[in-house]
Amino acid sequence: KPNPGMFEEAIREWSVDPARSFVVGDKHSDLLPGNELGMTTILVRTGHDVPESDAVHDHLVDDVSAAVDVIRREIEADAARCSNE
Repeated sequence: KPNPGMFEEAIREWSVDPARSFVVGDKHSDLLPGNELGMTTILVRTGHDVPESDAVHDHLVDDVSAAVDVIRREIEADAARCSNE
């Protein structure tokens, strides 16, 4: 995951909008490409002992299920904003 090239390739190949995309990881290094490309980043606490202050993330959750909940909420909020425009 730390290689932004994989993300850049997906963005090109599938016309993905990074601003409407998510990166979920359990280490700070997992989130770096997402941060560089403007994606929403979600750090999952899974025992890697990543101090909150050391990781740059948009959301901090306890497990993958909570990450899914964050993504659902973000998508629903985005859909609501779009329907109001």
